[in-house]
Amino acid sequence: MAGNLGYQFADYLNVGVGIGSLPGTRSTSGNFPFWLGVDNRLIADEFFRPSYTTGIWANGEIVEGVNYQLMLGNNLSQLGVDAGQLDGGIDTFSAALTWAPMGEYGKAFGDYEYHGAPVTRFGLHFTRSNEDAQGQPDTEDFENVQIRLSDGNVIFEPNLFGPGIQIRNANYQMLAFDAGIKY
Repeated sequence: MAGNLGYQFADYLNVGVGIGSLPGTRSTSGNFPFWLGVDNRLIADEFFRPSYTTGIWANGEIVEGVNYQLMLGNNLSQLGVDAGQLDGGIDTFSAALTWAPMGEYGKAFGDYEYHGAPVTRFGLHFTRSNEDAQGQPDTEDFENVQIRLSDGNVIFEPNLFGPGIQIRNANYQMLAFDAGIKY
């Protein structure tokens, strides 16, 4: 069970609190619940993206075609993490700035909208989080999001870097860019 509450003050300012998606990549930038029956996120996106967590956020349209999303949360993903594992800090920040210069692109990651002329979208995303081994989901949990090395190993795994060596805390920072065109 999860939920959130939000209020729209104006087109340029909506605020919310509760469980929400960190806007660190295109697939987690406000497109829920507009997913296809078979989720179509790319495998690369699944590898590095942040996920859903408890926090507070703001979003809106700065000027026509330019939107922002900001979120402060408690970790990269609280799905599959017991409440007792979370440290209670709000030390995760994620932001997205998007531009649709040729008209409304649409929220859906899958293509739900008809466009009689080409439309484009450009997005810039940033995420920063202090993570620790205790606050990570188990490796078999649904919607598991963990910090991994390029070979797929979880960075908090014991003995990964040598006998007796284990990372307990990590500073996660990611910058992502996306671009799309629909016709």
